[in-house]
Amino acid sequence: MTGIPFRVISNPFFVNALKILNPSYNVPSREVLSGQLLDNQIAKVNDKVNKIIEFATDITIGLDGWTTPDGSSIWNFVLLTPS
Repeated sequence: MTGIPFRVISNPFFVNALKILNPSYNVPSREVLSGQLLDNQIAKVNDKVNKIIEFATDITIGLDGWTTPDGSSIWNFVLLTPS
């Protein structure tokens, strides 16, 4: 994670940078980016992970957890396969 807030997509300087890179690109709204587009990408990643797990013969699970300064717990799970 980069920690960049979704509201950066509406920053005029950021929009201008995207337009310089690709003038025909239509910049999505913050709501679309953090909703529909993010949900679609999460679904694609989950499908890919599920397919890898389904056909894996050996899986190693790694786990790390920590607490943020505000007291929230964050857990990270990593699945490792030979392929």
